[in-house]
Amino acid sequence: MKPVVGVDSSVIVEELDKEKVEELNSLARVVYFDPYLPEDQVISMLKDAVAIVDRKAKISSRIISELRNLKLIARTGAGVDETRVDLKTAKERGILITYNPGGNSVAVAELTIMLAIALFRKVIPLTSAVRAGRWSELKPKDTMGRELEGKIWGG
Repeated sequence: MKPVVGVDSSVIVEELDKEKVEELNSLARVVYFDPYLPEDQVISMLKDAVAIVDRKAKISSRIISELRNLKLIARTGAGVDETRVDLKTAKERGILITYNPGGNSVAVAELTIMLAIALFRKVIPLTSAVRAGRWSELKPKDTMGRELEGKIWGG
């Protein structure tokens, strides 16, 4: 009999490609669950689960305690903390917790580039001035951002 793995449905939509889902299905009976379901429903759906693959769900002390076969909670995010998983209860039960360090590195790099451009182009203060109806009060030199052409980043 295949082990039961509970997979947060947002993980499938956001991260796993079709090939990986098929591989997981070949290894275990996969139960997909909505990460925002009430605890009672999560417990009912995952009662035989040996693993939970999750990104958004809150895996509470009660869920961990009532899933008697649970051995693994695999977080697909870059970290894990008490806001998502009751780490104390998991540790007491000997449940392995994994996560995906560096999984958000592309998003962080893209955000850094976006914020640097926003700073150079004065996006935030100019947007604030427009929304507050103060555009006409600005001096022309205050409305000009800098261009990135010819600039060296990180040098």
